[in-house]
Amino acid sequence: MRIITIRQKKKGFIDAEYEVISGKSKVGDFSLKNPRFVLVIYASLILMVISFLFFAISAPRIESGSYIPAESKDGKIIPGKIK
Repeated sequence: MRIITIRQKKKGFIDAEYEVISGKSKVGDFSLKNPRFVLVIYASLILMVISFLFFAISAPRIESGSYIPAESKDGKIIPGKIK
């Protein structure tokens, strides 16, 4: 349990002091000492790598050739293409 005292010294400046009453410290939810939090971090990194590999493999292949840029002919836009 902690006691937190907040006092304002100057306008716009807040100073805080705290004192630990019991010697026991509770592991926080977002602490690296919390095994569930570490498990979630590792699982999310593994899923990220798997998704990157999936999208790299399933992406459409790029055609080789020369690019012809889009142009305007008779007031109509002709889209660019690869030949």
